[in-house]
Amino acid sequence: MNDNNFTNLPTDLICDKPYLYAINLVKSFRHFPRFLTGNYQVHDNCEVPYLHMVRLFENNFSVVPSKAFRTIHNARDEVILSYSNISLIHKDALIQLTNVLYLSMDHNRIRHIPRTVFRKQQHMRQLYLQNNLISKFDTQCLPSPSHLRLINLRNNKIRSVIGQFHQKSPLMETIHLQNN
Repeated sequence: MNDNNFTNLPTDLICDKPYLYAINLVKSFRHFPRFLTGNYQVHDNCEVPYLHMVRLFENNFSVVPSKAFRTIHNARDEVILSYSNISLIHKDALIQLTNVLYLSMDHNRIRHIPRTVFRKQQHMRQLYLQNNLISKFDTQCLPSPSHLRLINLRNNKIRSVIGQFHQKSPLMETIHLQNN
């Protein structure tokens, strides 16, 4: 569903679809969709066991709220929140995304990464935060233990990195810090 101006969608759109593989909501929302947070018409037993991809790019969210993915907590492979004008990520916005392998929040306006935001993403292998406005990066925000192999922080405003990447992520292969 692309190029819309939704304010919300019913949770039945995803909760009654056990074989749903991907959610693509590109250029569709001005605010983070409430039907994903579970704060609106929630199904207590909403399960989407085969959901692999959540693509919410080119929206205009500004804020990723607390427990933003409550309805689709078992998303596996990738979650993309790129090009969405995000400037604020709540400290527990991603707490339900425990199985995600690839997380992209690039090309936004993020200035600060809360220390606890990625704490539950222990399976995450790639994290993309390039082209934001991040000025300080604290490795405490990374999950521990972690399977993280790549982190892209290029084209930010980073002046200091607190902590050591390899202590938090011993499998780390690539750290992009160019143009900071």
